[in-house]
Amino acid sequence: ELRGLDVLGFTHAATDVHIANLVDTAFPKRVQSIQWPFSQKHLIRSHSAPAVSVEILRVREEAAALGDLYLFALALAGLSDGHRLTLSWIVEMGREQRNPSSLVSLLAEPSDLSTAIIEIAGGIAVGSVTSAGSLPADRHWPTPRDWDRDEAELRTAVDRLSVEAASSAIACPRRFVLQWALGPSGAFQASHHQTMLFGNVQDALVKGHFSDPQHAVRVTKDVWRHVTPGQRRSSYFKRVVKAGAASADWRWIFTLQGSKDGTDPVARAYQAAKGGMLPDLGQIAPETDGSRSVLPLLSPADESVCKHCPVKPRCADSR
Repeated sequence: ELRGLDVLGFTHAATDVHIANLVDTAFPKRVQSIQWPFSQKHLIRSHSAPAVSVEILRVREEAAALGDLYLFALALAGLSDGHRLTLSWIVEMGREQRNPSSLVSLLAEPSDLSTAIIEIAGGIAVGSVTSAGSLPADRHWPTPRDWDRDEAELRTAVDRLSVEAASSAIACPRRFVLQWALGPSGAFQASHHQTMLFGNVQDALVKGHFSDPQHAVRVTKDVWRHVTPGQRRSSYFKRVVKAGAASADWRWIFTLQGSKDGTDPVARAYQAAKGGMLPDLGQIAPETDGSRSVLPLLSPADESVCKHCPVKPRCADSR
């Protein structure tokens, strides 16, 4: 990720660096803003888009490769003295021969030429490298330590948690840990969760007495600007949190699943959030072999909990 490469550029790598997938069709990447057989001139002539939008598309298409080159420069800057840099590409995939990126070709020793030309041109000899999947593991799953503090102290800490956030532990302790305790934020990251939130948050703001209807509409349209008009319309008409008539409680947006009468784990989590009830200590910090773990190892037995979990992409035990 860009964030990780930024850090690499400042702190330098303590090990060798391997930059993979430097095939000419992937690096530097190319962006075609308007699909064939159309081009930007067709968009300009049709007057279907503002001039500034056409200009943004043009700059994005022309400058797409600069992003990859910037990341590549960061990786090179992060290489410490005495460590090895490996640049690789997959030579053949699906019986199709693939060529290296032009940057790799510039650094590599030319092939299929006379020895005299190769000696003058110079470059690095190209050889086979071991696939990353064949290398031994350089990381291991962390093992949670046994809880060695007083349970009264743990109970005091749990009592200070937000009920809406902590209630997710009833559905799955790992979800609570990843989404609220250890996550970078409480954001619902999956695209379908973002779409669900658009329609439900509007009226949740009104039902929770946080905003008037007009302000709620302005806020949600601004926050979910990345959601298309069609997705917004669909999300709004499928919402279950409504300012009037029959409606789910506004706290439903913390689970995005569940019902007031259901008995499944997510429904019980929603009911706890709605009723303002903190989960039991054993649900937030499960007890295993006589000791408590604040990082639950296993997901719940009910696989339906994983199906709609917003932190599923970040969970190593999701199903």
